[in-house]
Amino acid sequence: MPRLIPLALLLVTALVALTARAQPVTVAIDLGGYDLGERDLDGATVGIRGDTAPLSWEASLPLTDPDRDGVYTAEVAFPDGTGVVEYRALLEPADGEPAWESETNRVLVPGLMAADRRGFGAPQTDLPEITVTPAQLGEDLALLQEAMEALHPGLRLHNTDEDLAAIVDRLTRDAQRLAATYGDAIPVTAAYLPLARAVAAIRDGHTQVSLYNQTAYIEALLYEKADRVPFIFRLVPDGDGVRMLVTGDATADRVLPAGTEILTLDGRPVAEVVDALMPYTSADGSNDAKRIGLLEIGDLVAPAERFDVVYSEHFAPEGDLSLTVRTPDGTEQALTVARTTAAARRDTLWARDPNLPRSRDDLLRYGFLDDGTAYLRIGSFSTFSMDLDYEAWLTGAFQAFHERGAERLVVDLRGNGGGMTDAAVLLYTHLLTEPLEVTLWKTMTAYQSIPANLRPHLRSWADDFYELGESVTPQGDGTFAFAPPQPIPVAPAPDAFDGRAAVLLDVGPSSATFLLADAIQRTGIVPLVGQTTGGSLKGINGGQTVFLELPHTGLVVDIPLVGSRPLAPGPDHGVVPDVLVEPDVAALVAGRDPELEAALALLDQDPHSVAESTEADTLAETPAPVAGDPDAALPFDLLAGDWMGTLTYTEYTDNTTRETLTISARGRTLRRGGVRLALRYVRDNRSSSGMGTTVLRERDGTVEYDGDPWTEVERAVRPDGFRIVLERPGSDNRRPATLRRTIALDGDVFTDSQTVRYDGTDTFFERSLHRLTRAR
Repeated sequence: MPRLIPLALLLVTALVALTARAQPVTVAIDLGGYDLGERDLDGATVGIRGDTAPLSWEASLPLTDPDRDGVYTAEVAFPDGTGVVEYRALLEPADGEPAWESETNRVLVPGLMAADRRGFGAPQTDLPEITVTPAQLGEDLALLQEAMEALHPGLRLHNTDEDLAAIVDRLTRDAQRLAATYGDAIPVTAAYLPLARAVAAIRDGHTQVSLYNQTAYIEALLYEKADRVPFIFRLVPDGDGVRMLVTGDATADRVLPAGTEILTLDGRPVAEVVDALMPYTSADGSNDAKRIGLLEIGDLVAPAERFDVVYSEHFAPEGDLSLTVRTPDGTEQALTVARTTAAARRDTLWARDPNLPRSRDDLLRYGFLDDGTAYLRIGSFSTFSMDLDYEAWLTGAFQAFHERGAERLVVDLRGNGGGMTDAAVLLYTHLLTEPLEVTLWKTMTAYQSIPANLRPHLRSWADDFYELGESVTPQGDGTFAFAPPQPIPVAPAPDAFDGRAAVLLDVGPSSATFLLADAIQRTGIVPLVGQTTGGSLKGINGGQTVFLELPHTGLVVDIPLVGSRPLAPGPDHGVVPDVLVEPDVAALVAGRDPELEAALALLDQDPHSVAESTEADTLAETPAPVAGDPDAALPFDLLAGDWMGTLTYTEYTDNTTRETLTISARGRTLRRGGVRLALRYVRDNRSSSGMGTTVLRERDGTVEYDGDPWTEVERAVRPDGFRIVLERPGSDNRRPATLRRTIALDGDVFTDSQTVRYDGTDTFFERSLHRLTRAR
C-alpha cells in the first residue's frame, strides 16, 4: 500500500501514556454456581495462573475463602507500567488433574480496573476499555501499511496503485474522524471498523482483522457482548437480493423455527444490513457470494462470528431485538426477542439439538443414504484442531464403503473453508480410479527476509518464515518465486472408491478446499455439484500466515505470506461446478437439500452415458456428427487415445523468440463428459520439461477449456472431426488482452492454437500451437 506519510501530520501528535500507574487488582472467583460434578473440594486448592509476574503459568497463586461463602479471592499486586495481563483460574484437587475454568484466557488491566469478580468459567463483562491517542493510532496504521507493503504477496493482485491509494485515503479520513470524535482517548474498539474495512478492501480472503488470533483482551471486548441475535441463519442469494433463513432457534420461547425468514432487524431490511456489513468482510477478488456466506452464523465451534462483531460495532444495538419475520407457513409478523451472548446462543442450541457439531471432529461423518449410496461429510480440513486421527478416520470411511459394496458416493465439502493441504490431497487420492500427474499452482512471496523492525510485532504457528534465503528467487519486480511447480505423480489410495462419485460444493470452500475443487475439475476425476466456490481462479494467498499485533490498539491482523497463482491467467471467480444448482429458498424452507438431490440425480443416470470408457467403446457408442449442423455437439470423445507431436510457443521474454518441444499425450473420456488430455513435454536434449493437463467439454452449449467458459466465435462439425474458435478477455504477459483459441480435429491430426491481441492493438500473434498426430 502507498506510504501513509501524511497521517502523522493530520492527526494530533502528542503522545500520552496508555494507562495510569498500575495498582493491585482483586480477583474474586465465585464457585457457587459451578457444577463440580464428581469433584470433591475437600483439600482442593483454588488458584490463578497468568502471563505476568507475580503470576505464572507454571504455578498457581492461591485464592482463599475465609468466610466460606464460595467466593475465593486474592489481591494481586502488579508492578507499575504493567499492561494487559492474561490469566485463568483453576481447581487443583488433592489428587487428580487440575480443572481449568475454560480454554479461553481472562484478562486484568492493572491501573484501569480494581477488581475482577465473576463466576468460575464465566465470561468477563464491563471490562475497562483501553484508549489510544491519535498519534498512537497513526503509528499503528503506519506499521500496518509498512507490513502490508513488505510482506503481502497479493497486494496488487486485485488492486492497482490507485486502488491502494484510495484505501489509504479513506483510512486516513477515518482516523481523523475518530480524533475529532474522541480527542486523545480513542477507544480501541472504535478503531476496529476502520481497520477491518481497510484490510477487507485489499480483497484477499486470508487478510483480515482476525477472528481467531486476537488477544484475550480484544476477544473479551468484541466477542462476549450480550447484543447478539438469538438465532443462527443462512443468507441465500435470490435475484438481486439476499434472504435470511433461520437454521437454529435460541429464543426462550422458540418463536423462530427453522425455515423462518427474517425480513428486518431493528427496523432495517435484511438486504440493507448485508450491504452495510459486506465492506468489512474479507474474500478473494470479486467473489461477493463468498462475502455474503461469511456473514452467515452457523459455525458453532468458531471463536466468533463476523456478523455478530460487525453488526454490534456498526449499529451499536441496545435493548431488545425487533424483528419482522415470515414463518414457514407464509405468515408475516413483528416480534420482539431478547438479545443474547454468542456463548449462551451456542449452549441453548446444543441443548436443543444434540446433532449440532461441538468440535471440529463433529464436522467429519460418513454413512449411507441407501444400500448402494455412501455419504461422506468433510466440513473442515483443519486437522490440526481435531482430536481424531484424520487419516485413520478417512481410511476407515472408505473401507466401510467397500465392505458394504457401495456403488455411488456423495462427498459433501459444503462450508469447508480449508485447512491442511495434506488432508485435501488424501481425499483426492481416494477419488482417483487411475494414476495421473498433477501440476500445482506456482507460488511466490513478497520478501526474502522479514525486516527487523517488523519482527517484534509478528507471531505465527511456526518461526521458519523470517528468513527464506535461497528457497526463493528474485523476479525483478519486487517479488520472489519459489521453485517452479513440477508434475506430481498421484496414485489412487489403496482403498480408493471405484464406483461413481460426485462432490458437493457451495460458497464455503476456499483456501485448500478451493484448490482441491480446482484440481478435481482440471483433472476431471469426478463431477462437482452445487454453487460456485469461494476463492479466485485469478490467484489466492495463504499458506504461511503471520499475525501482526498492532502495539497500541492491540488489534491483530492476519497477513498471508505465500501467493498461489495458476500457471495460466485465470478468471476472477471461484470454481464453477459441473452441475450448477441455484439456491432454492422454497426448498430450504421445506427442509429439502437441492444440491444433494441434484448429485443423486446425476449418479442415478445411466452409467453408460457418463462413465469413462475405452476409446473403442466411445467410438462405437457415439453417433456420427452431422457436417454443417450448427447445433451438433462437439465430439470431444474422438480425442481419446494416444497422440504424439510438438508444442511451439513464443517466449514471454521478448514476445518474438520461438521454442519447440516434443509432446506426447493420452486422451481419456470423463465420467462427467468431455475429455482429459494428459500432456508430457520433452526438450530437444530429451530432458523432461514437465507435464500438463487439458480438459475440454461442452455444457449447455458452452465450451469450457480447463474449467473456464469461453465465448464461441465459430463452430464446424464433420463426421471425422471438428473446428471451433473460442475467445475471452484475459491477460497475457501481465498485459490485458483478448485470448483466442482455435481447436481442430481433422481425422488423425489435432491442433490447439492460442493467439493473443493486446488491448489497444489491432492484430493477433500466436502464443502457442499444439500439433498432435494420433499414435499408431
